[in-house]
Amino acid sequence: MVVLAWRNRPGRAHNPEVAGSNPAPATLKGSGNGSFFCSVPLGRGKLFAQLLPAGTRFLPAMRPEKPPASLLLVHGAGSGPEIYAAWPPAFPSIDVRAVDLHLGLEISQASHADYAERVAAAGQELEAPVSLCAWSMGGLAVLQAAARIRPHSVVLIESSPPAEVQGFGSVVAPKPGSFDPEELYGSFPANVAARPESSLARAERKRGISVPSLPCPSLVVSGREFPEERGRRVARLYGSAELRYPKFSHWDLIHERRVREDIAAWLGITRPTKLPSA
Repeated sequence: MVVLAWRNRPGRAHNPEVAGSNPAPATLKGSGNGSFFCSVPLGRGKLFAQLLPAGTRFLPAMRPEKPPASLLLVHGAGSGPEIYAAWPPAFPSIDVRAVDLHLGLEISQASHADYAERVAAAGQELEAPVSLCAWSMGGLAVLQAAARIRPHSVVLIESSPPAEVQGFGSVVAPKPGSFDPEELYGSFPANVAARPESSLARAERKRGISVPSLPCPSLVVSGREFPEERGRRVARLYGSAELRYPKFSHWDLIHERRVREDIAAWLGITRPTKLPSA
């Protein structure tokens, strides 16, 4: 099921937890881009303070108590697992895999439940506990699969929103077919090959797929294109930590090294570091 796999060399993971109660937002001098936020009161939960470029505004955010043993990466609509080719070095000491949601499917007949099944099957092949990290459409497939495999954590990178955020589209009638993603979403980056995508699965997303809760800690990552519907509103629904990049496009969130390194720090795999402003 998993089509791209990387085995990183075992190492000792750093733990960037800090003790104490939830303080007021802190503002540092200078300029910067990304920020961590927390959408709900932390209470007695674990705290995480990211060392961000100067000028960012952040709150400590709830995070997993221990790093995962493995990480499953899930692509978006019309792309494939190769979009994550540069990601493994950011996650030393754990097993990193990327699943192909299209593998073995007749795309014109593929449903969102089929995609969720691909995520669940791939996740169950990996050493537990496994973290699920997904971008765009893949995020909704991860949300659907999470209750089944109960992952260590979920990272949603501008995920297609569930019905609880998007609402239900009663006039949408899903039917089989496929479409060219570049005709609908615009040109893909030069180094990313587009491939036909399921019209049925897209119509199901537009009609609304309900995922009211998550069984694990979660992180919501957003950029400049979808800061509300795929960022703050999703984080509020699931009580997620947030990582916001107001200068990054939807594709930048996959291609910018800064994003994956911050995700690794939130997972407790690496120590948070101060990076140059994007």
